[in-house]
Amino acid sequence: MEMPNIPWVTDKQIPTVDPADLKALHKLHTDLNADCQPGTWVTVGLRAVQKVLTPGADVGILSYRLGWLPMLQGWSQAKPEEFPWIKGDKIDDAVFSALAVLLLTGISAGGTSTPPFDQDELVRLILNLKKELPPEK
Repeated sequence: MEMPNIPWVTDKQIPTVDPADLKALHKLHTDLNADCQPGTWVTVGLRAVQKVLTPGADVGILSYRLGWLPMLQGWSQAKPEEFPWIKGDKIDDAVFSALAVLLLTGISAGGTSTPPFDQDELVRLILNLKKELPPEK
């Protein structure tokens, strides 16, 4: 049986995205699920998602990149001294900016037990971006 065309089931590099789109998709997800009971989910159609993104944004690629955020949240909770840029629901803009451009590969059909990116490179990216981004309000 042939695998469906899922953009992240690949051993190739995943394209970069606009950090603003990552942030917008995260906000949409967070806002929609804010009033849900634990263990329930809200789903939304593709057209509604595309309305919060820039024209031509690839929802599949954005979802894959954003899908690594829970792992980063866990890292931040377990070792805040190593990954201090997420505190509860507050996510530093540099995290979104770094996730948008981080060299990231897809996952082969067999799966993986490690993240498909260099965690040290992610930290370096965030530190460099923190120097470039204006202070958060």
